[in-house]
Amino acid sequence: MKAVLMASALLATALLTACGGVASNAPATNKNCTVTAPSTLVTPSTLTIGSDVSYPPQEFMKENVPVGFDLDVGGALAGKMCLSHTVVNQSFTSIIPALNARKFDVILAAMTINDERKQTVSFVPYFNAGEALVAKKGSKLRITDLSQLCGKTVAVEDGTVEKDEVNDSVNPKCPPDKQVTLKTFPVDTEDLEQLRRGTVDLHFTDSPVAAYEVKQEPDALMVVSPVLETAPEGIAVRKDDAEMLAAIQKSFKAIEDDGTYDKLLKK
Repeated sequence: MKAVLMASALLATALLTACGGVASNAPATNKNCTVTAPSTLVTPSTLTIGSDVSYPPQEFMKENVPVGFDLDVGGALAGKMCLSHTVVNQSFTSIIPALNARKFDVILAAMTINDERKQTVSFVPYFNAGEALVAKKGSKLRITDLSQLCGKTVAVEDGTVEKDEVNDSVNPKCPPDKQVTLKTFPVDTEDLEQLRRGTVDLHFTDSPVAAYEVKQEPDALMVVSPVLETAPEGIAVRKDDAEMLAAIQKSFKAIEDDGTYDKLLKK
């Protein structure tokens, strides 16, 4: 699931509680609309964004408001269509089924594009990210290849490509007595908590997330790998919603062309 991103500004001003998560609403501030809004919106005049809001700096809660790079991008896309936007918090393991059940219009959740996911959703690529490994400060571990995870205890978020890589690519090559002990948790922040407690050796996550974690706790944590396995991330849209896909593609090109995207990356 991720060039290093820092904290984002608020993209919402009012909170509401929704079934399955917390949502926030904000009026569009960009009245220079260049893209016609799709007629297939879950809620009229609003772009409803599904995200797993536990993945800083991509998406996280700050003072009970969802913020982060992905959500800033979502707000900018909505602005190009003169829409308000709402963020619905959804667990990552259930986020694609929730999209296809029309709980929201799009997914912005640092989602890596892969063949399995492309069978059920369409993607608009918006970011390239890698993976990295975090350990407690002072660790002697240095991981330059995933094969070095054999025999280690590793925390990952459930439903992520990091989990799949360990199960499908790493463990089959590890000796039987040196299998990776994989501990999965429903949110990435719990992975980090387990690392702090010393119940795991490593936290395996996206590289921007790893960099952000260490920036927040430089005396407690360290990145112990280079950026690994770089891959594109995408904004996910229902496969049967060609109108939404076209609107998101046009809106993303518009925020690239006018410099908004670069400003969000720098922020």
